[in-house]
Amino acid sequence: MFKKITNIKGQMVFGEYVLTFFIVISMMLGMTLYLKRALQAKLRDAKLGMVSVVQSRAAGQYIKQARTEYEPYYVNTSSTVDRDSSSVQRLTISPGFSSGIFDMQIDESTDIKTTSNTVSPRAINF
Repeated sequence: MFKKITNIKGQMVFGEYVLTFFIVISMMLGMTLYLKRALQAKLRDAKLGMVSVVQSRAAGQYIKQARTEYEPYYVNTSSTVDRDSSSVQRLTISPGFSSGIFDMQIDESTDIKTTSNTVSPRAINF
């Protein structure tokens, strides 16, 4: 089969490129499962490594079992926003003219304090 392809000089070049493209794409699709598993294994290893470091550094101070899962439904978040705004407006009219210079200065500040606590799934009432 490949001997016939090599004998034809210009007609099958496009077909060879298409065939090569589909072979490369099929190989990549076949490897995605293994790449996904490898990435998940690395994430799990990093998560368990971080938990072991925290448990070893907090030896005797933290006696509860450390949780390794993230549950966004069990997060209690409260925020406090303080805003302060002041403005000064001035109109300066030169003598002898009917128009003037308008000047406005605005001073604003915003302070945001956010506190997040992760609670146990038993403490949440849905």
